[in-house]
Amino acid sequence: MTFFHRKNLKEYFIIENRQKVGRDLAIPGSGLAIWHVDETGNNENHDRLADSHNECPLVQADGQFDFEHGNLTVDLKDNYHGEMKDLYYLPNNTNFGDVTQPNSKWWDDSSSGLDIIV
Repeated sequence: MTFFHRKNLKEYFIIENRQKVGRDLAIPGSGLAIWHVDETGNNENHDRLADSHNECPLVQADGQFDFEHGNLTVDLKDNYHGEMKDLYYLPNNTNFGDVTQPNSKWWDDSSSGLDIIV
C-alpha cells in the first residue's frame, strides 16, 4: 500500500508499507518507508537544506542520513543498500511528525501536518 501527502504538485511525501516478501525479500527489514520528494531537488545535493537537497531521499528513521553522508553498506556485488533501522517499525522509531527527528516538515521548514504513529 502506498500513500501520498502533498504540499503541491512538486513536493510531497510517499509512504510505503514494505515487507520482506516477494520482490522485497532482499530488503534489510520490514516497515514504513517514507520518501520526501521534491521534483525541483537535485540528487547531486546531499546537504538536506531548503535550497540544496536530493530530489527523492528516503527519510531514514534512525536519523543518521547514511545515504547523504556516504555511510552505506556495500555487498559483494557493489550494491549500496540501507539498513533495517532506516524504516519505521515497532520497536524502532515509531513516530514521524513536525517535532520528531527526523521530522515531517516541508523543505521550507513549514509544517506539513503529517503525523504518523506506527
